[in-house]
Amino acid sequence: MRSGHPGVFGPDDIIAEHFGMITGLQANMISEGKIPGQVRQRDTINAAGLYAFIKVNRQRQQENPERHFIVDVEDVIYRVFNPVQYAQGAQGKERRTVVIGSEPSTFNITLFGKFSEYVDIGKIERGDTVLIRNLSLDISNDLLYTSPSTSISRIKPSSSGITDLSSIKDGSRNIDVIGRLTELGPIRYVAKLSGQGQVAVADCKLSDKNTTITASLWGSSALQTAKIGINDYVKIEFCSAVERNGSVEIYANDLSRVLPGPVLSGRNV
Repeated sequence: MRSGHPGVFGPDDIIAEHFGMITGLQANMISEGKIPGQVRQRDTINAAGLYAFIKVNRQRQQENPERHFIVDVEDVIYRVFNPVQYAQGAQGKERRTVVIGSEPSTFNITLFGKFSEYVDIGKIERGDTVLIRNLSLDISNDLLYTSPSTSISRIKPSSSGITDLSSIKDGSRNIDVIGRLTELGPIRYVAKLSGQGQVAVADCKLSDKNTTITASLWGSSALQTAKIGINDYVKIEFCSAVERNGSVEIYANDLSRVLPGPVLSGRNV
């Protein structure tokens, strides 16, 4: 069923375009230019629904000039990035990007301050299903970010697996590993390949019951080692593996996440 607005998809088109990732209720509301979370507290929207909502509202720009909305999001955590510092007044604050959804529909959320910290404290990991209420959506710039009234809760734990250190091979990509930190080198800075500026680097060794492996951490992943101590358990998400000098090493950078040991203290590793 097509919408009466020229160029605007109706509910069936919205569902089909987003590979069935949107419910009929969401599609009906999106086709009417509404956000589900604004009608009933229990209604939420996912990453695919956000893209559909933005598309519909851009096509209706003249009749609906509103560009900012408050939205409740429920979806799977596709990826978590390490926190980064940003300037706010005289104090440095923390923010991080969390990616929700599944390919081919993922959406970035920017978490500021306490919400960035909560991702680690609350043990939110890749593959968890989360409910995030009262996010600010800027449809002009495809931006989704926390507001003072935002709340985050995990409603379903991750079902994604952890790769055993013994099974890691050259060329392994986008894997998650856990191990005990047995060695940790200092953070040092080396010139970027571009020749402009420097990047933080740190080397460490992780061990499980059977295997010890070297990890080379770069950028924000290296800076996270300042929060880690020897014998802590460490989780590294979205890392890769390469062979150097006959041995396989883990490689993590700004696109990975290093989860410090204290958060993992209750795990069985």
